[in-house]
Amino acid sequence: MINELRKDPSSIVFLEPVDWRGLNIPNYPQIVKNPMDLHTLEENLKAQKYESLEAFLSDLDLIWTNCKLFNQIGSPIYHTA
Repeated sequence: MINELRKDPSSIVFLEPVDWRGLNIPNYPQIVKNPMDLHTLEENLKAQKYESLEAFLSDLDLIWTNCKLFNQIGSPIYHTA
């Protein structure tokens, strides 16, 4: 599933953790309390940190939820999520 998501060109913004310092968005950590990205999701899966499919899917959904929380409704990245 993760590999399929990685192949989608629109997933590029979700592949790695948000570099809020590099992107100069200092308020990101105050808004997004539990960051998640596809790389971290995959690492957690490899490390067998998910005890259930529901836990995995919850973290997957967290990627899109965080994106929608931080970005404005109607913005291109919001729609991508």
